[in-house]
Amino acid sequence: MGRGALLKMVRIGVALLALAPWLAWATVVPRLTLEDLVDASDRVVQGRVVASWTAWDQNHRYIWTHYRIRVAEAMKGGGAAEIVISEPGGSLDGQTLLIADAVAYTPGEEVIVFTRRVPAGYLRTTGYGQGKYSVRNGRVANHAARLTLAEPARKAGTARAQTPLDKLNGIPVADFKARVRALISSRPAPR
Repeated sequence: MGRGALLKMVRIGVALLALAPWLAWATVVPRLTLEDLVDASDRVVQGRVVASWTAWDQNHRYIWTHYRIRVAEAMKGGGAAEIVISEPGGSLDGQTLLIADAVAYTPGEEVIVFTRRVPAGYLRTTGYGQGKYSVRNGRVANHAARLTLAEPARKAGTARAQTPLDKLNGIPVADFKARVRALISSRPAPR
């Protein structure tokens, strides 16, 4: 092997090592459909993000970023005027906790969110970014583009119509909400 080829291999190796931390940050999550989102979520609301803050969890082990959302419409899970969505990670007291592909919200942002309650008691976005839709110019935009999505195993005999989330990107808000409401009303009431 010549000196030029060896130098080229070393450069490629250094480049791969430089990229290794970024590659390790990728999160692989099951690809959800609209039906999956509705079934897995405790709450589905449309609203505006009005505030965000970071805080330690109850045991002072993990930092969480909390987002208060003023609810304009509750499609599933009750009619509270506001909800708080909490996502792991953030900076507090000189410490930073980074979580790969954590979902972030921006004060002032209008969203439709699918949330589920986690063991810590917080509401989190269902399916990472798959459960967050920004509302802009009367259309919805999903936030799952950064995620690495894996096809989930479907049980035999459970074939039903499935709506891929990428097919919903950019549709009018009214159409999106009509689909969500129809799915919610077609599901059995929780016991």
